[in-house]
This record gives sequence, structure tokens and C-alpha cells, in this order.
Amino acid sequence: MFHDDYPAARTEAYRLLGKAGLLGGLLIPHPWRQKCVLCDGDIVGSWRVDPETKKFTQKERYCEECGSKEFKWIPGPHFHHVGYGWIEHTKEIELATGYVIKKIGMVNNVGGCIWYQLTHCGVRPGRQTITYFGVCALNKYKSPPVPKDTKPELCPVCGALMVKTTIANVSGKPPPWKPGRAPPERGSSD
Repeated sequence: MFHDDYPAARTEAYRLLGKAGLLGGLLIPHPWRQKCVLCDGDIVGSWRVDPETKKFTQKERYCEECGSKEFKWIPGPHFHHVGYGWIEHTKEIELATGYVIKKIGMVNNVGGCIWYQLTHCGVRPGRQTITYFGVCALNKYKSPPVPKDTKPELCPVCGALMVKTTIANVSGKPPPWKPGRAPPERGSSD
């Protein structure tokens, strides 16, 4: 289904991930898999941030079974998901549908994980490589309203748009200064 009807495969992945308890996230397609040249075992890799360049770099890549560092690419369509939820019922889903949902676990570096997935994902002109669904779907995003002020106030430090906020449910004595005046230094009695 992946190669014949990618949109249907993606929709099915969303559905099955929802059944497994995932609330939303992103999906990255991978049309190929890496296999060991010597024993046909699965290839695993690890990545790190280079302390000098601050960029992600490959640390090592090897076969889980024989330790070989030689691999080949074979057809093996699948998706990678990064997102929110608690994965459950994967065996039941696999028995009912034939689709496998593997939990890799929590990652310490989400950006690095996504970066790694994008280093070898499927890219096709006219299609988004990363798609979002569930609580992370693009139609769930609500941008903050544009200020109605004709003259927006900008932060003197970074130049970003400053937004007026109010704190609700505050009780007690009001601050010891008047609007328009700088607040007193901490510890002063002004």
C-alpha cells in the first residue's frame, strides 16, 4: 500500500497509531531499510552532537547481530513517529492488521532524533516529507491574535513584539508603584 497509495498508507498509520494510544505527533516516511551485507541483520546507529561544531554527527552504525559495519539499502516501506501518547495494544493491532508498531522509547534529544530520521527519509516532489496529525495537526494550531494597536510595542532588547498580559486570580496588596513608573529595586521601601 505504501508505494501504490501513499496517502492511504499515511491515513492508515494515523488510524493505527491512534488505536495504540498516541495522541498526535509527526510522521516521516521511509521507503527503504538498512540491512547487513554479511548476515542480513538489522543495522542500528548512534548519533552525537559534535562539541566543536555543535552539529549532529554519526557516531557509529553496525549490525545488531554480527557487528559488521557494512550495510545495504533494501525496499522496506515504514513510517517513523515522534509525538505524544502512551503506546499500548501493539500485539493486538499487529495480530488484527499485520502492521507492526515498535516503541523505541523516550529520547533525550528530540531534535536529534528527527534530524536522524530526515537524513534518509523518502522525499518526493509535491509531497510534504513531514506530516502532522492529532493534537499536533496544523489545523489545531491557533496563532496569537494580531494586536489591534496601530503602534505595536517592541522589546528594547530583542526587538520582538511585546504582548500585554494580565494575571488572573491574584489577590493581596497591589504592587508598591504607580503605572508608568519603573518598579522599585528589590528590597527598597519605595
